[in-house]
Amino acid sequence: MVDFMTNDQKLDFARQEFFELIESIDGSITCEQSKQILKQLFTTTSDTEMDRLLRDEDKNLDNKILFNGLINAIQYLLNKQTVEDESDESLPDDQEMSNRWEEYGKKILALTKSGTTIDHQMAKQIAEECKVPLEH
Repeated sequence: MVDFMTNDQKLDFARQEFFELIESIDGSITCEQSKQILKQLFTTTSDTEMDRLLRDEDKNLDNKILFNGLINAIQYLLNKQTVEDESDESLPDDQEMSNRWEEYGKKILALTKSGTTIDHQMAKQIAEECKVPLEH
């Protein structure tokens, strides 16, 4: 369920969880409680990275996190997740590239069989259509 939340929904979820856990007068929760919230929101983030983020936000070194500290950690992970998601989408996998090259080869072969002479410009245009890199 958490994987399908928007960033705003994740922040709202964290806010609700935080305020349900507050027991101390200073308005903080323990690092472990903060980590449990992060684990619910970011299932693929390592414990080591969560611990590092929470250590950075434990300004008084008292093993407690204020609400703003938790939000800072969440914002960092959301931004990191966005960058990773964008980079994943930009590169096709090996199978996809293989399919593209096969399509490129079929188009070149079909044109050649029909008697069309293929110059560099035409090969380049077909490569762009098939989304394959053509070396210069």
